[in-house]
Amino acid sequence: MAYIGNSPDAIQNSIEITRFNGTSACTQFQIPQDVDDAKAIEVLVNSVQQDPDNSYSVVNGLITFTEAPSTGTNNITVLRRTGLTYTRTQVASEDILASAVTSTAIADGAVTGPKIGLTAINANNIVNGTITGAKIALGTITGDDIATGQITGNLLANTVTTGNINLNGTTNFLNSVIESSNITTVMSATVTINISSPIVVFTANSSANSTVNFSGLAGVPVGNTASFVVIVPNSASAYYISAYQVDGNSVTPKWQGGAPIGGTSANTDIYSFTVIKTAATPTYNIFASVASFF
Repeated sequence: MAYIGNSPDAIQNSIEITRFNGTSACTQFQIPQDVDDAKAIEVLVNSVQQDPDNSYSVVNGLITFTEAPSTGTNNITVLRRTGLTYTRTQVASEDILASAVTSTAIADGAVTGPKIGLTAINANNIVNGTITGAKIALGTITGDDIATGQITGNLLANTVTTGNINLNGTTNFLNSVIESSNITTVMSATVTINISSPIVVFTANSSANSTVNFSGLAGVPVGNTASFVVIVPNSASAYYISAYQVDGNSVTPKWQGGAPIGGTSANTDIYSFTVIKTAATPTYNIFASVASFF
């Protein structure tokens, strides 16, 4: 027969039938199903349906009549209907109304990459601010996936970890570049300067010569450069940076105008270092200079 609308569901249902002979004396009959609810079965005696509230009870499939059924052959019939089984037809995309499926109707994690066609989602389909860092797997977005000029300063958090950025080509800064400095008290015998905070400013006069250790360069790719600045104030008894290391290994800088042999009395010395990684062994070239400020 013809119908209007979607294809109807296929519904499967079965009836389990058990028959007994009445004896006018026996009141209990065992059915093969484990049933404990008198209303879960239908009982007929001589084709007359019995009242489950008054005529019989059932426990573990054992039916007990309040009165013994009359004598007869197969005159006691017990029917038990199994649960309904629905087989639903798959819904085609043309059967879904526009905007009918909302986010509340989709279980968390139900939509995976293989379910989304290539180029199916474009910028017009994404609400501003809905995709956060927590929604993006590590390594899924590379430079090739970002259009030129799409990431501007207003889209970046206040802090950008340098280890997460690899800049190629030309970088244009439209405003002043602000670098963070490590402000500390006095230059000790060993000073470690990490690449994440490459400027160290001592506020108290130096009290001993020092070994400076530039750290965090092991993960820097070959051919990249890091710059460090150390600002050392001196009293009449001046001290200076006398030894140099990269990640704990001794190195010898190339000095502009010659290596310092002491600090400048009653002045502030500013040391500048440019560290170039030239090989993965690792090997570094360090170019250094020192200037005194009166």
